[in-house]
Amino acid sequence: MAVGSMAMVVITMSVIVRMLVFVADRLVHGVILKLSLLPSEHPVATIGSSHLLEIS
Repeated sequence: MAVGSMAMVVITMSVIVRMLVFVADRLVHGVILKLSLLPSEHPVATIGSSHLLEIS
């Protein structure tokens, strides 16, 4: 029984982590899109988007 409950905990954790990663990915893409809509001479837009793209 203990092994089964541990497996359930691990599965639940992995599902939660995947959901968090998906949400974070959506948020990052939204930020990149908003920054790319700003004028290109805006320093935050150029630095922010290129920096985020390097990470991903």
